[in-house]
Amino acid sequence: MFDFAFQTAKDLDDYYSKNGLVKGPLHGLPISLKDQFHVKGYDTTMGYVGWIGTYEGSRDPAKVYKINSQLVEELLSLGAVLYCKNPGQDTHASSIGAMGTSLDAIRLVMASVLSTSPWLRDPNVVKMPWNSEVESSTLARATAYGSAASLPLKIGMYWTDGVVTPHPPVQRGLRIVDALLRAMNHKLAFMGADGAHDVHQQLDLSGEPLIPPLRESFKLREPMPLLEYQDKTLQGKAYNEAYSDYWNASSNDDAYTESINLLDYSAAVIPVTRADKSVDIFDHDYRPLNEVDRKNWEAYDPETYDGAPVGLQIVARKWEEEKVWAIAKIIDTALKNRSEKGS
Repeated sequence: MFDFAFQTAKDLDDYYSKNGLVKGPLHGLPISLKDQFHVKGYDTTMGYVGWIGTYEGSRDPAKVYKINSQLVEELLSLGAVLYCKNPGQDTHASSIGAMGTSLDAIRLVMASVLSTSPWLRDPNVVKMPWNSEVESSTLARATAYGSAASLPLKIGMYWTDGVVTPHPPVQRGLRIVDALLRAMNHKLAFMGADGAHDVHQQLDLSGEPLIPPLRESFKLREPMPLLEYQDKTLQGKAYNEAYSDYWNASSNDDAYTESINLLDYSAAVIPVTRADKSVDIFDHDYRPLNEVDRKNWEAYDPETYDGAPVGLQIVARKWEEEKVWAIAKIIDTALKNRSEKGS
């Protein structure tokens, strides 16, 4: 896609030279895409070899290399320069988010895309512009340095899901954030479907095997009967309702990634620290919770993980991206001030 990126950049330069204006708020901004988005003239594979040279496995000449995904159209209209794609596979419908080197960059992209009113062209998009009022009211709950203002943040810390215990660097990352926010007077609390046939169908297009880490998780099973699938769907809705009641009743709990994916909640991830082999030592006395936990714990090697980034996932309710972004901004600011002070 580099040729496409260079041509896009040249066209944007010409546009600016001719009009004296930028094309949009993302003018000239290089953006990479997850490889689930179609860009005219280029493969979209989702990581499947069998999708190369096709449109999601189909060889329909009216579609192959001739379709842009809606998000691609929006980004191009805003002046973005699309230069590469990264693989990825999903079963649930994807929730589109942004990754960037700063939270301000993420806000710029999110707010800019929503400013194009994408719901007018894609009926699956909820009509919900970026809510600056929610963003501002959340940011107002902390000072410029991250300390609690008149109404402190109330955050639940999820230390373990009771199935798999986080590795030592992750535990230390949680302790860093917990201690920091408490010191800044915020309120902290303890929070403690198709049998993989779709995946195998795409793999069978080329005969490529599952990579070793996924062989057990995506082992081919009997497809779920329709009535059972419908029942699981209803259970999913009931889970959403129950978790909403649970959230309302207590702020002492949070959730691991699997729960968040099921609930389709808003989430943001920020960097906290890096693994340090001299600090994050292997605990030989740890007693695993179960067999899965044992395998996970034994997979930790301080030497291998030394220097690896440790991030924090921040979760809010569904459709509260502005709030979760603002909370991430507050915590990120507090962490950076901590680092600058050398504490």
